[in-house]
Amino acid sequence: MSGFVRQQDPNHMVGVGDEGFWCQGAASCSPWDWFCNGYTGIDSVALTSISTVSYSSAHMYPKDWGRSTDDAGAIYFGNKFIADHSAVAHALNKPFLLGEYGHNSGSGDGVDAWVLQSWVYTMQQSSVMTDAASYWMMW
Repeated sequence: MSGFVRQQDPNHMVGVGDEGFWCQGAASCSPWDWFCNGYTGIDSVALTSISTVSYSSAHMYPKDWGRSTDDAGAIYFGNKFIADHSAVAHALNKPFLLGEYGHNSGSGDGVDAWVLQSWVYTMQQSSVMTDAASYWMMW
């Protein structure tokens, strides 16, 4: 499909818009481990490797995915997720778009902004900088 889209409009970037999960053959994983063994049925690395796909994309919701039970865990997960995905995209010579991300601390005390600030800092400071990010929601 990306080839067809590129034929119709060669002047725009083409992306997949997936969650950013990988199929690295882990022996056991939960549905929301990005390095999973294919549990989610997609492989973002394989999709990004397609020559007519212009950039890597991912979404990220650590707490909603059950990958963190607290804000500190969300920060750790998010920072690693961002760094790993940036590195893989740039190894494929493609930019990385964190196309959707958010956090819900449930506390209502401004912690959400603190978590998001940490992730943005990681995007800015990464040795292979994230090319773009689109904050999605805070609730």
